[in-house]
Amino acid sequence: MLKCFCDKCGNQIDRPNHLELRVHLFAEPGRGYVDQDFNSVSGNTKVLDLCNECYNIVGYAAVKKLNEEIE
Repeated sequence: MLKCFCDKCGNQIDRPNHLELRVHLFAEPGRGYVDQDFNSVSGNTKVLDLCNECYNIVGYAAVKKLNEEIE
């Protein structure tokens, strides 16, 4: 049996929430490839396994930021 641990807090989890992000988000700003508008881009992804608590923290922050940007 495989054990899974949250990539954020390190707690053992039975049912991980998978969060897939482009690897350039983990890089230092200004490093890597950019598109024609100088936005950082990458073709590779990194999958994080998060517990419910950490997933909700990340999810709520992302939704809050999206709502701020839309208004």
